[in-house]
Amino acid sequence: MLIKILILLGLVKLLKISNSAALCAVIYGVAVLIFTFVSKGNFSQALIISIIGCGLSFIWFWFLHKTEGNWFWWVILIGGVSIGLV
Repeated sequence: MLIKILILLGLVKLLKISNSAALCAVIYGVAVLIFTFVSKGNFSQALIISIIGCGLSFIWFWFLHKTEGNWFWWVILIGGVSIGLV
């Protein structure tokens, strides 16, 4: 789970460069798919978890992109790191 949180924080940096919430969400979804498949060995379960993680992370990245430069950005950043627990 710590690796997924570090990936999320790295993707925040990518979001600032690319301004694409969808790109960051897809990269996170693929990472979740790989980690879940390796740990559980069940592809259908890994795919469902990956789709949920991708959707939640897209919402999070979109909010981060829309609130950049605002104090609320920090609230969303800290609150959204819990996506790494999914």
